[in-house]
Amino acid sequence: MTDDYRMYGDIRPEKRPIVSNLGLKRLPYFLRLFVTGIIAGLLAGFVAPHLTELFVIIPLVYWGLLTYFTSFRLRNIGYKQWYAILVIIPMINIFVILPCLVLPEKYAQHRKLDSAGQKTLIACIIILGILVVAGG
Repeated sequence: MTDDYRMYGDIRPEKRPIVSNLGLKRLPYFLRLFVTGIIAGLLAGFVAPHLTELFVIIPLVYWGLLTYFTSFRLRNIGYKQWYAILVIIPMINIFVILPCLVLPEKYAQHRKLDSAGQKTLIACIIILGILVVAGG
């Protein structure tokens, strides 16, 4: 049995870093986006009307978490992490979040979309199409 040291830059097992630098996979990324969006929406709807200071704090915390999670997912895909800053810009964020939801782990190395990614892409295109048609 041979060990594959390419991922760690030829570092032997006893010298490998304890913390993995692989980032977030698709499902944990989606779940974190979904849960933080639900929590931010609930806080904005029920708590913020009574505490006006939270009208500013809730979106800032949400966008900060979204940027943080997206940077880890971009690392997992193999893209540059600074693209995560673009999730703050409306309409541009679609071009950052969509690959994070669709592309498999280490996509930058093999450039192949798996079947789960294809199904997710089709679902995202259908949902975006419905939103565009229904919105106006």
